[in-house]
Amino acid sequence: MSIAPTAGISIQSVLDLIKFSVVVVAILATGFSVIGAIALWRAGPEGIKEFFQMFERLQMLPLLTVMFVIGSATVLGLLGILDSNGVTGILSGVAGYVLGGLNRSPAAAAVKKNAEPPAQT
Repeated sequence: MSIAPTAGISIQSVLDLIKFSVVVVAILATGFSVIGAIALWRAGPEGIKEFFQMFERLQMLPLLTVMFVIGSATVLGLLGILDSNGVTGILSGVAGYVLGGLNRSPAAAAVKKNAEPPAQT
């Protein structure tokens, strides 16, 4: 079974895009690892705790997952493996997930979690 690229996009250009994306993610991961190591070295255990809290507040795992799904759907669409209905379904599902998560902002949850309990009368 051969894969025929659509719209004049070569498989080599898609592979180059994937290589570039992997390099960018590796550079970002290395940078965050260096920052985490410096935070641990300078501030001890409290520094690393705050570093991981930053990742929780920024919701890094859902963000990276959404970026991966969008990139995968784009590549599969460009290679002709998914038709336009499949790509549209995936992207609309991602949009629903992102927009549905706006009500549960991590900053609001952190404020609510750290709020003092109401005084009892």
